[in-house]
Amino acid sequence: GQDLTHELAFVEWAPDGRSILFGTPEGKVRIYDNTGNPINEMQVHCLDEMQKNMNSPLAALHWHDNDNAYNDRTATPALCVAYNCGMLQLMRHENDDDPIIVNSDLNIMGARWNPGGTILAVCGTAFLEREIPCVKFYTPHGQHMRTLTIPPPANAKGNAPNTVTAISWDGDGLRAALAVGASIYFANVKPDYKWGYFSNTLVYAFEKDKKEHCVVFWDTVTDEKYTKYVKGLLGIQASGDYCVLAVRAEEADDQYILILCNSIGSPVDSKYINIEPTFLTMSKTHVIACSTESIYVWTYRTQSTKLTTFESQGKRKISREMAFHINEIPGANSGYNKDTYQKPTDPVRDPICCVTVCDHGIFIVGRVSGIVHRYTIPRIELETKMKLRCRPQMLALNLDATKFLIIDINGILSLYDMELKSGSSALQGAHTDFEKKDVWDIKWSQDN
Repeated sequence: GQDLTHELAFVEWAPDGRSILFGTPEGKVRIYDNTGNPINEMQVHCLDEMQKNMNSPLAALHWHDNDNAYNDRTATPALCVAYNCGMLQLMRHENDDDPIIVNSDLNIMGARWNPGGTILAVCGTAFLEREIPCVKFYTPHGQHMRTLTIPPPANAKGNAPNTVTAISWDGDGLRAALAVGASIYFANVKPDYKWGYFSNTLVYAFEKDKKEHCVVFWDTVTDEKYTKYVKGLLGIQASGDYCVLAVRAEEADDQYILILCNSIGSPVDSKYINIEPTFLTMSKTHVIACSTESIYVWTYRTQSTKLTTFESQGKRKISREMAFHINEIPGANSGYNKDTYQKPTDPVRDPICCVTVCDHGIFIVGRVSGIVHRYTIPRIELETKMKLRCRPQMLALNLDATKFLIIDINGILSLYDMELKSGSSALQGAHTDFEKKDVWDIKWSQDN
């Protein structure tokens, strides 16, 4: 029943009920306790001084329950503060002094977490050649997952708003309802499932609770299942006789573990790294993990079919790890040691957005600009660069590394043929005219 000295545009309770956030029309967020007493004003990190002076209005204020891990630096961001100018900050709690900053390039009208807190949907208008209503989907750590553009309603009038004005998720997080003018659109959302197939075994994971995954190894021949529980699971890849689990280490910040497992889930080998495995791929001999700016390559097995860490006839273990920055040319000095490797301090202007490898001794790395780097393994060399006409979200090489498929950020599948002649002498191959819409995943057959 208290009277406030400022107008309100948004009100949001903390999930634990200990505090409440008041958003004002001029873009400020004030923090109060649960009895209505003011505590402080939230620090806005996503706006520059010019945007702050222009009183950029708030577009959304949404807080998902992340078990209130206030003292955990590795906790998943759950508080979204979005501004009409397109900037967002994703916070672990209301006093987070190191939020994740996202530039959505939208005129934002709203933002909502899905029920599980694993996807943030940001709706509004994109300004390209014309105003386009769209929704962008992000992970809690600010990674852009997909863009959904909305066709104009058939019954749209001349003065009807050409933007997505509101969004709501269903209880399972598999569908979203979008408001565009006087029309309602329904969109199906496919989660990014963690799974892989190797040695007649399907390995897949599901969340047991918000901090732990249950990983199941299902032998599709004998129908036997083996399970293990993993905290901080980030990804799964599989190839040949093994799979790899990428896990966030519990004992230290900015530490990650790559765990090599056999078909019954028993760990065979592991590597600690300080490069976040945001993008992960695997062949029969190599594991490749990429952050947005660095590439890590682990030769876990040689062509002689022995694991490189196995001791043989009294010989010492062989360590085969390489790491380098995406803007560097890898060389003999690219050997990796997590205790001495220096991660870049400045964000890269053209970050990594996908990676894939094949058993032909080639892996390729995609960047947000559409540039694709082609490298050789086990001797890592940058062979060439290729230019796509889109921003890739997923890549897949065929068996002999002559072609690769692309799913872009809009869900359009296309093909790049590295044997075709390009219009530029500096680039190899050509992006073909083949396209297919609404594609979620891709897999080459073993004879292509």
